[in-house]
Amino acid sequence: MDRLDQLMRPLLPMLGGSFKSMLDTPRRQLEHQLARVLDHHDATAIGQTHTALRDLLQQVGALSMMGPMLGCMSGGSGSSTVAFDNFTAAAAAFEAARQAACSTQQRQHIREELRRLLDVAERYMAHVRMKERLGTAVGSSGELARQWDAPGGLRAQLERLADEDCVTDLMPLVALQGGGGGMMSDMFAKMMPQGSASGVSAAPAAVESLPFLDPDLLSIRYDAAELRGLVARWSESLVNGAVMVGSPIRPMRLSCASSPDVEHAIQVLQRLLELGFGYVAQGDAGQDSSQPQSEEAEKEGMLIAVLDRRRATLPLCASATFLESKKRRSRLRDVVRVLRSQAKRGRKFALRINSDLELALKMLREHHEDSWVGDILQGVWRVMFERRQLVVFELWVLEDGVEKMIAADFGHPHSTFGFYVATRFFDRSYKTCMPGFILAFAAAQVLFKHGFGFWDLGGTNASPMMAYKPQVALELLRDEWLDLLSATRQRCSSGAAAPRQVVPGVAVAEIGEDDLWSALACRDDPSSGGTASKAKAKTKAAKPAGAPRPKTATDHQPPSAESQGSSARAKFQVLYAELCSSGMEATAAAAEALRRLSQRSSVAAVI
Repeated sequence: MDRLDQLMRPLLPMLGGSFKSMLDTPRRQLEHQLARVLDHHDATAIGQTHTALRDLLQQVGALSMMGPMLGCMSGGSGSSTVAFDNFTAAAAAFEAARQAACSTQQRQHIREELRRLLDVAERYMAHVRMKERLGTAVGSSGELARQWDAPGGLRAQLERLADEDCVTDLMPLVALQGGGGGMMSDMFAKMMPQGSASGVSAAPAAVESLPFLDPDLLSIRYDAAELRGLVARWSESLVNGAVMVGSPIRPMRLSCASSPDVEHAIQVLQRLLELGFGYVAQGDAGQDSSQPQSEEAEKEGMLIAVLDRRRATLPLCASATFLESKKRRSRLRDVVRVLRSQAKRGRKFALRINSDLELALKMLREHHEDSWVGDILQGVWRVMFERRQLVVFELWVLEDGVEKMIAADFGHPHSTFGFYVATRFFDRSYKTCMPGFILAFAAAQVLFKHGFGFWDLGGTNASPMMAYKPQVALELLRDEWLDLLSATRQRCSSGAAAPRQVVPGVAVAEIGEDDLWSALACRDDPSSGGTASKAKAKTKAAKPAGAPRPKTATDHQPPSAESQGSSARAKFQVLYAELCSSGMEATAAAAEALRRLSQRSSVAAVI
C-alpha cells in the first residue's frame, strides 16, 4: 500500500484531493477491519473487508494503464510493474485465505454465482455481435466481445474460476467491469471523452462501477426527464451502487464555508432523494480527525450518491405484507415483550423529535468510529435542521427521575410522502432493551399517523451491520424501489393530501404497545397466536367460578416425554427473556436459566 501511494503521489496535484480521498478510503476501511480481527478477534470483520478489497483492486487498474508514466515519475523504470504484480499477488493470497475459511456451502454458492454470470454475459455478447453484424455502432462493447471470445480470454478465465473450489485470481472479475479495461480505465474514458461512444452520458459498454453525475443537472440545469433516464439506465448497469456527483478531477463541492455553498448542497441532496438515491460523504475532515488536514480538505468533501441493488423500505400501508414474514412478526413481538418487562422495572421510553441535535451528533460520532458524517456535512445538516429538512427521531429512556437519549435516526422528508433515514445509532449499554427496534417501530408509527407513504432505510446487504434492516422493513430490488417512488410521484400529481409536517417536541411521552407500527395488527393476526389467545381468554371468562373442568381421555395418562420437553423449553425461554431484559448478557442469561431450571427439577424430584 505504501508503494501504491508513492506511485500515485506525482499525479495527485493534477487529480486533486478528492481523488486522493477515493484512493484512501478503502485502504482505511481495510486496515480498520483487519485491526478488529487482530485486536478483538471479531470474525464478522473478515466479511466486511470484501468491499474495501474490491475497491482497491479496481484502483490498481490505474497502474496497468499508466504504468510507464508512473514508473518514470516516481523514479526507476519498471517500478510500477513490480508494484502492480506484488499487489495483485498479495490480494490473491488474501482472497484465497478468506475463501478457505468459508464453509463448503459458501464456496459452492460462489461457483453457482460465477456460472450464472457466465450465462448472462454470454447472452450480452451475442447481442453485441448481432448489432455489429447489422452495422450498428456498439462503441467499446465490440472490444469487450472480442476479449470475451479470444483464446484464453475473459470467458475462458471465468470458466476456470467457476470450476475451482477456491477462487484465487480476481482480475478477470475486475476486468469485466468497465468494458474489459477495469473500473479505472472506464473512469478515465469518461473524464477524457474521445468520440461519441465515450463520456459521462454515453451508454455503457458493460456494467458500470462508478459513473459520474453532473451536479449542474441537479441545480442550474435541472432536467427531471434526463435525470430519470440516467437513473433508469443505472438501475440495470450499476454494479456497486455508487454514483459520483461530479468527477474525481472536478467533484461537486460539498462545503459549509459560505451560505451559497450550503444552499447548493441542500438543493443537490434534496433532488438526489427525489430521484431515489441515498448519499454518503467522502473526504470530510471529520472522518479521520487523527490525521492532519489541509485547509482545502477542511473546507470541502466529496458527495457520493447511492443506488443499492437491494433497498430496505417500509411502505407504511403494507402492514399485512410486513406480517407475512415469521421473522418480522417475531421481532415485533420481541419489542412488545421488552416494553412490558422494562415497564415492570420502572423504565419507560419516550419518542422526541429535534430536541437536541448537538447531543445526537456527539453520540453518533461515539457510536460509529469511522462515521461518514464529518464536520462539513454536519454544517449543512445544521441549516437543514433549522428548516426542518433534517428530522431527528430520538429515543429517550426515563428511569429513576433521569432522562437519557439512547438512540436516534437522522432523516429527511422528501418526495412529499417519503422519509429517508441517512444514518442512525443506539447506545450499546442499553442493547438488551432493543432501543434501535423500539425507535424504528415508534418512528414508523408517527410517520404513518402523519400521512407519510414510506419509511426508507436505504441500501441493505448480507453484512452483519445490515442484519436488522430486513426485520423492520421490506427488502425491495432496485427496480421495485424505483417503481414505488414512481407511484409516489403519481400520487403527488393526482392531488392527494400532503402529510402533516413533523414538528419538534415530544411525539410520544411514554411508548406503549399501540405506539409501535403494526403491533395491533400483529396481536390480532391469526398466525401470531393473538386471535387464539383472545378466544381462550373469552372461554375462560365465560365459565362460572368453581365450575369443575370436564375430564378428558388424557387426564389419567402420564405426560409424554415430548410434552415434558416442550414445557421445559417454554420455561427456559421465559426465564431467559426475563434475565436478558434485566440487563444480563445473553450467554450468562442462558447459563443462569439452565442452572435455575436444574435446581427446580432436583427439588421436584425430592418432593
